[in-house]
Amino acid sequence: MRDGDLVTHLGGTNDLVARLGGDEFVVLIEDVTDSSQISHVARNILDRLVEEYSLNGQLVHITASIGVSMFPDDAWTSSR
Repeated sequence: MRDGDLVTHLGGTNDLVARLGGDEFVVLIEDVTDSSQISHVARNILDRLVEEYSLNGQLVHITASIGVSMFPDDAWTSSR
């Protein structure tokens, strides 16, 4: 799996995936009407990341954690 493969399969055409640095990424999803939509996307990302991968003939395992924040519930303005 290449980095772009996961990004390609996230879904919505207006969704944005950006690398913050190192191993940190942000996923921005517009037009969320229910928090279960976010749970579904987060589960899909984790499911793809925890698959075993072959790297130079060795099986490797990746772990990840995901935090979720939704505007306006988790912020006062778009900048705070």
